[in-house]
Amino acid sequence: MSSPILKLQPDHPRPSPISTALGIYIHIPFCVSKCSYCAFSSVTDRPSILQEYLGAVHREIDVYARSGVVTGRKASTIYFGGGTPSLVTPDGIAALIDHCDLAFGLDPEVEITLEANPETVSTEKLGGYRKAGVTRLSFGVQSFDERVLKDLGRVHTPARVRRAYDQARLAGHTNINLDLIYGLPHQTLEQWRRTVQIALELGPEHLSAYALTPEEGTPVGADVRDGVLVLPPDERVDADEALLHDALQTRGYVRYEISNYARDGFACRHNVGYWHSADWLGFGAAAHGHLGPRRWGNAFGLAAYLEGSQTNR
Repeated sequence: MSSPILKLQPDHPRPSPISTALGIYIHIPFCVSKCSYCAFSSVTDRPSILQEYLGAVHREIDVYARSGVVTGRKASTIYFGGGTPSLVTPDGIAALIDHCDLAFGLDPEVEITLEANPETVSTEKLGGYRKAGVTRLSFGVQSFDERVLKDLGRVHTPARVRRAYDQARLAGHTNINLDLIYGLPHQTLEQWRRTVQIALELGPEHLSAYALTPEEGTPVGADVRDGVLVLPPDERVDADEALLHDALQTRGYVRYEISNYARDGFACRHNVGYWHSADWLGFGAAAHGHLGPRRWGNAFGLAAYLEGSQTNR
């Protein structure tokens, strides 16, 4: 099978599926700005090639469809991650969903998650995503403290998060996740308590929370390495996590995975698939896939991915 990057090789036997369920991950590596802690594949200076990139993803979907490697296995989840998938129009998202349905077939109860940044959405746009088939929104919030957001390089404000959340509800979305980060330099325990409190007041069906990790190649990673930035001690990070856990447990959220909490019936099925080593196909720059005993990854950089896509038309 031909593809833009490292894929299953034709001389290898195809794995026997554990079940007929299949996940799909689609990476959108475009952002309004680059967060200081982010190590994911994303660019901020090439919005003009977004359509070219989407064309490459469609071609990659066709590669897998022609290979027959997942014939008979309908997709039960699609996850649009980034980057900032909400920079793609609802029509663009709908086209990718429809293509996956045509190429592989979608389960009638398919869960389709779209990551969105608050500054990139409107009620109309969010309604368009719902019409396209998106069943679950995940907002990159990180904090409800304005200073903390600026330190992280986020371009939205706490007020913009509230507005985006309200717009999502007005658009009819009934399954919303909020992403938060804890263990941050300069963030007090009281500031973190306030962020958790506001998040719970909004009433999302799902909350994800991650301790800040100083990744190599990021400004935060470099500042920690050089001693410019000092991370809080482990005891303080543990206190942040304990505060979060207790607050969510009191409100009826269940911790079903290390960083994820959900109300009953709202655990992210795509996350659960990862957790249980289910099979999924990954499309786009830096996307990874997993079928049976095999895992593989696409070219990390946008240019390399596009170059490979042209080579393997």
